[in-house]
Amino acid sequence: MKRISQFSFTTCVAITLSGCIGPHYAQHQIIGAKPCPLRQPSDLPRCLSKVPDKPVNFVAAVTGCVTTPFKNIGIFGWTDYGYEVKAVGKVIQARLSTDRFFTVDLMLKRIRVSNALFPEMGCRFIRAEVYQGNTPVPKIIRDMSAPIVWIRGKLVWDGDGHVEIHPEHAGDYRLISTR
Repeated sequence: MKRISQFSFTTCVAITLSGCIGPHYAQHQIIGAKPCPLRQPSDLPRCLSKVPDKPVNFVAAVTGCVTTPFKNIGIFGWTDYGYEVKAVGKVIQARLSTDRFFTVDLMLKRIRVSNALFPEMGCRFIRAEVYQGNTPVPKIIRDMSAPIVWIRGKLVWDGDGHVEIHPEHAGDYRLISTR
């Protein structure tokens, strides 16, 4: 009985820590909002939010390492649209979580999906999930108030109900201006 208990504990620790190794993309949502249809890059503007996402609260930031493994298998998970996106925007809220994701909400200035450029976005928002294992953002930049940044990465649907950018490499998140 003691060995089963140790095995269960070890299994739980392994599953929990797997949430700290970066995003994995599910082919479908088991539970969560269905992806906004994006058949071509020109469909993106109608999928973008007109209001910022709700901030990552304290509980979500602390439990990120526990909840991310579920996202990785499609429970409120991520679906890759197969497009590269480049965006410039003003950071309106940001938070680092225990899963090592730096969540950044941007008020867009412009965005490019593949070869489609949308230079004037009006009042549109997008979230970026910047995994610090692949795309480290220095603390001095993470702590800035409302900087203008450039982000490049995968265009992804989050099963929580919004479009995101997932940078993949060092240099995919850059400071443009502090104002």
